[in-house]
Amino acid sequence: MKNVLSNLLISQSDVFGFFDQVFLFGSSLWSNDPNDIDILLVYETGKPQQANIEKDKVERLLTWKLPGYVIDFTTLSKTELEQTDFLSKVIHWKVKG
Repeated sequence: MKNVLSNLLISQSDVFGFFDQVFLFGSSLWSNDPNDIDILLVYETGKPQQANIEKDKVERLLTWKLPGYVIDFTTLSKTELEQTDFLSKVIHWKVKG
């Protein structure tokens, strides 16, 4: 599943333009039949409203491109990412950034 997802996400990289970093994490990295697809979107601190608008755009596109899959998004500012140390707690694959 990772190869299919990574190719799709890389081919759609322009949709992630607003976000500084994008990561795939969770069961979709090691399962051919994941329960869901987990994506972390990291944005510039101080822009949460714009991040929500841009996340909705990404969600619409990927839901259309990946019918039948549940896609769960986590959005964090750069500051939140540092404070939570999120990436040290999950296996992840960098899509952007």
